[in-house]
Amino acid sequence: MDIENKTIRIQVGENNDIDLDHLERTLTACFALHHVVPTIMLTMGTTDTFGVDRVKPVVELRDRLCERFEVAVRPHIHVDAAIGWSMIFFLDYDFAANPLAINAATLAGIERNVSRFAELRYADSFTVDFQKWGYVPYTSSLVMIKEQDDLKAMENDPEHFSYFERDIQGQTHLQSTIECSRGASDLFGAYAALNYLGVEGYRTVLAHCLQNANYFRFRLSQLGNVKLVAQENQGPSVGFKIYNSEWVQDPEAEFAFELARSSDPAYKARLQRNTDYHRSLFKGRGKVGLYTNWVEAVAHSEYDERGKYSYIAGEKAVFMNPACGREQIDAFIAHIRG
Repeated sequence: MDIENKTIRIQVGENNDIDLDHLERTLTACFALHHVVPTIMLTMGTTDTFGVDRVKPVVELRDRLCERFEVAVRPHIHVDAAIGWSMIFFLDYDFAANPLAINAATLAGIERNVSRFAELRYADSFTVDFQKWGYVPYTSSLVMIKEQDDLKAMENDPEHFSYFERDIQGQTHLQSTIECSRGASDLFGAYAALNYLGVEGYRTVLAHCLQNANYFRFRLSQLGNVKLVAQENQGPSVGFKIYNSEWVQDPEAEFAFELARSSDPAYKARLQRNTDYHRSLFKGRGKVGLYTNWVEAVAHSEYDERGKYSYIAGEKAVFMNPACGREQIDAFIAHIRG
């Protein structure tokens, strides 16, 4: 597949979830022009800001437009839940009783996300990376497919495996994977880890990580020269920008200026000045308390009239380590404060 030229990117909103109006306009145009749309890709838990797409409205939109344009083969709706999959463990959590005594801010964030993750059942398939928030080796991943017949799209020509007996060609796993077989150790590793923790134990670990993330957001907000990125997205990842307090009196206003994409050289110079300042702090700090990462696209600007946008760089901390606590967060904040 020619990814660069055959993929249509749909715009996202302020919290990095899909813009349903733009999706409808784009899908309508594709069907009107008789373009085949094989797949609609959604994300539940983006890597840097934990944006969570709605699935049910996309399924309803697809079905409505397919009926309108008499599209026989409906686009397959796949959800990348590589990080966000863990939220499904809270689907039946008693939010009123709150048996784990999760703090109010984190509880509200989990409940909001769970209301969206409940829609995962409408997807045709979804991805899970157990090594992300599952505490197992990197090779442990899963693609869950709702309808068995959809696997036929992944079949290879039996002639690709001509060195096997012709009698078994097309009847076994040989058609579905180029290596001809798969080991099950990674699958059992993921199962063993989750089974060892149990539902309540795993929920406890997740809640601890999410409470750490919220505590970090709170401490950053006290500094006065930091802008939290997509702070409504209550996931384990916290994106932020640090500004020079001598140049910037209001981080919210400065970030709003950066979001307003412009071709003006003065805009680009100011954006680069802010980026260079934060980048220099990041590189000079090293690992103090927390192991953060520099991200070239922790946010993006608004869309211009042609649908173009610019990336905005920044820093992020991901709270997936159960051993992390407020001591490490406080040490990080104290170092920034100087």
